[in-house]
Amino acid sequence: MKLRSLLQPFLFRVVSSTLVFSQPRAPYRLISSLASLLTVTSGLVWTAKPTVAATLNQGWLYTIDNSLDGLGVNDSGVVLPGSVFEIYSMAIKDDPLTNSITVAINSNLPVYGKQTGPQVCTTTRCFDVSNSNIGWGDLILDFSGLGNLQAANNSGQLYGIRFAPTNDSASLTVGVYDNVRLRSVTTENAGYSNFANHNAVTTNLTGNQATVGDLAWNDSYFGPYTFLGSYSEPESWMPNVIESGNKIGEIALLAEKDLVEDGFDPTFGSQKGEQVFGLRFAKSLLPVGEFIASLITECVNDAIALISQLAPSPPPAPPTHTVICPVKEGQLNPLLPDQFIDGLKVFNDVPSGQWYDPPGTMGFTYTATEGTSFYAIGDFPCGTSPTDGGLPVFTPYSIIVNGQVFGPYYAGDTFDFTNLFPGGVTEFSIVGIQNTLTGSEWVALTDNLNDPFAVQLAFNQPEGNFTIKSLETAVDLPVTDDPVGPIPDPPKCSDCEKKPIPEPSAIAGLWTILISALTLYRRKPKQTLR
Repeated sequence: MKLRSLLQPFLFRVVSSTLVFSQPRAPYRLISSLASLLTVTSGLVWTAKPTVAATLNQGWLYTIDNSLDGLGVNDSGVVLPGSVFEIYSMAIKDDPLTNSITVAINSNLPVYGKQTGPQVCTTTRCFDVSNSNIGWGDLILDFSGLGNLQAANNSGQLYGIRFAPTNDSASLTVGVYDNVRLRSVTTENAGYSNFANHNAVTTNLTGNQATVGDLAWNDSYFGPYTFLGSYSEPESWMPNVIESGNKIGEIALLAEKDLVEDGFDPTFGSQKGEQVFGLRFAKSLLPVGEFIASLITECVNDAIALISQLAPSPPPAPPTHTVICPVKEGQLNPLLPDQFIDGLKVFNDVPSGQWYDPPGTMGFTYTATEGTSFYAIGDFPCGTSPTDGGLPVFTPYSIIVNGQVFGPYYAGDTFDFTNLFPGGVTEFSIVGIQNTLTGSEWVALTDNLNDPFAVQLAFNQPEGNFTIKSLETAVDLPVTDDPVGPIPDPPKCSDCEKKPIPEPSAIAGLWTILISALTLYRRKPKQTLR
């Protein structure tokens, strides 16, 4: 009687559970409940072990998933592993040069998911698909330390990143969120109720347990979603997308070539999938400390998790020198606006790579028009307001893009927008033009005060169109725990004259980077990104 009472809930759940999978150009089918029962009941006395711990390689921390647990069906309705939902690996990089976090995903599933139509059908029944698309859930980051996804979710202590614009996170826009609460969309995507249902079929078909990257499918972190569930039991549904939260930042989607150029190896420890892409965001958006990153498809046909910790960013070093820099030839002959319309300086069909000169003020907002995108700032101008001694000094500028602050930057530096924003940007601001030593406006090292400030811009095309709006008042920069953006190299002016170190109250100079020892941890031991 005791054994019967133990198995009875499982029998009910198996018979009533829906185990549906997808593959390109294929319908879906229901797996034998009896086969699932045999697999799961054997699992009652066997505990799956986690896979190999995350591994650090070339600055990237990798986690590898079972390559045969992303289930789908072929055109005949036969269930097979290695489907469109297969996830092979995931990696995270903490980049001290840009103070950004990059996540790379190696799988068969496109970032925009798989189009299915309004219904998918098995050999026995059909299932509705909410938006005719089955794709990615949201990337979930758990810094709570509670050791359980449900507990962290119930307390609103999760961070989430929506990177797939077609998924079922409904009213949310793409970006980074805190105070996140999750919900399950598996029943809206003809999917498994949870990891137990998914593992039952995986084991039956392949003879191997499903894995979730650094974790086993039945790790206590995923409880209570490691027991068989059904569509009639909402408490058993695996949460996999953001239901609510506060948006705190933007992300940049990256192509495979961008990741490879940054050192990511899609074949490291795994095979390369049909789809390799990534996302990047400011490190300052996240707390420091241990975390679990998990990513589950909308249909729970596969999932992956990575365990690591995020180290604090090193503080910037104090200023080391002040530089006087000569005005460059292009800066002396910049292109002036074609028109002035309602306070906007309008540039029409101007060549890429030139210096552009709006009248001097405390800052500028540059807005691209007519299909133009800004690819890069090729150079910043030399010369600022004079110091008390009458000598012009070399002071920094900051760039604001999508509410994030990048800098400081100096004459001779460049800023490549495409590093963080593939395809460039259509709007950015330059601030810091007011000298922090004297409070006076920026003045170039020239007697011609009609040309007080110029900047060199590169477009996405040979000629571009844009406007510039003056910022007449000081800009309140967003407050961050640490600065965001590339650490500038020393000025590239070969004949720049170096002056004595300024007082500590002067604007911050060039930074130096203190990189913490790279250590891996995985609970015991912990994996460390940096």
